[in-house]
Amino acid sequence: MAHDDEQALVRGLVAMDDSAWLEFAKRYHRPLAVFVASRFDCRQDTCEEIVQMTFVRCVKSIGTFDPSRGSLTGWLRAVAANEGHTLARQRERHREQSLSALPQDIADVVVGAYDKSPLPDEIVARRDFQGAVRDTLEDLKPRHQEILTMKYLEGMKAGEIAARLDMTLDAAEALLARARAAFKHAFQRRLGSREVNLPEKGT
Repeated sequence: MAHDDEQALVRGLVAMDDSAWLEFAKRYHRPLAVFVASRFDCRQDTCEEIVQMTFVRCVKSIGTFDPSRGSLTGWLRAVAANEGHTLARQRERHREQSLSALPQDIADVVVGAYDKSPLPDEIVARRDFQGAVRDTLEDLKPRHQEILTMKYLEGMKAGEIAARLDMTLDAAEALLARARAAFKHAFQRRLGSREVNLPEKGT
């Protein structure tokens, strides 16, 4: 955007002109989303949340933008970086609270999920269990999130998972094994120094 055009847009934003804000969102949404995705290596929904947080922050603080110190794009990126770090800290505190509140017996089940049958309904239905699982799943690759959700939150068998993912049974079981290992590592990292007993396979 040319300097004069940017200055005109900023004047409209400061004046809270609706058309200026529509132009602002149209022009900067995609570039900002690309920046956020690259900076934080996050999922699409998290990326969009950071972008929306950035736009809200811009509405509140557009009057502080100083064109003599840089472009509107540079300012937006700085705001997005701050909002991304804020969201990360909020989620980290939430995870620490939800995991620390998880009862020991349920933590053992979560981290030691070796069995090949669905988890008991009374465990899956617990909000503390679901919260701890979802928090930890966010640390995993999308493919691992998908297969563990099928197995432990939807109660699907390996054959059903293989059919849904359009892969062989052996491939599905191999992927599930890798996902379990990644989940246990992420979950234990979240628990920090807290001791968790790992059930033996088959117990």
